[in-house]
Amino acid sequence: MKKTAHIPQSTQSGEKVPAGYTSTPQTSKKGFNAKNVAPPSERLLRAVSLHQSGKLDEASVIYRSLIPIKPDNSHALHYLGLIALQKNSFQDAVSLIRRAIKLENQVPAFHFNLGNAYRGAGRFDSAASAFQEAVRLDPLFHPAYTNMGYVLHKLGRLSEAESNFRNAVALNADITRTHSGLGRV
Repeated sequence: MKKTAHIPQSTQSGEKVPAGYTSTPQTSKKGFNAKNVAPPSERLLRAVSLHQSGKLDEASVIYRSLIPIKPDNSHALHYLGLIALQKNSFQDAVSLIRRAIKLENQVPAFHFNLGNAYRGAGRFDSAASAFQEAVRLDPLFHPAYTNMGYVLHKLGRLSEAESNFRNAVALNADITRTHSGLGRV
């Protein structure tokens, strides 16, 4: 099963920006948008660009260099956690992403990726809790419903899994992976 992570994305202009600096209509309503977050530094944007192009070690060096400068850089910690997740270092990913959440606990993508790290580590109850927090923060975050459905299925909580898959389909009916999960329950 493919692991889904909420990774950096592009703006309409094509500029690469870190997750958490963009907003969905739902998060904008709640006030979790660029107005509440300091703009990313050029170095962070450079690291994100390297990260997106698969140059994980180079991106990691930059992310790590940002932390001594600004120890409360939740996004650098989160992205280091994503790199650990991409390298299947699940315990490191959990540790780094939890540190990011301690600093900034209102970013749905942080909780989503913490859920992915817990899932990779086989900690399915913790994964379900993290995905639940992601959808609490952003009820339109359909990948969190899908991933929560998978971990609930793994835990044998089939009716809850089905409900989460149905929520994901209702939000985005074009997701084959969600339909596949729904077909399992």
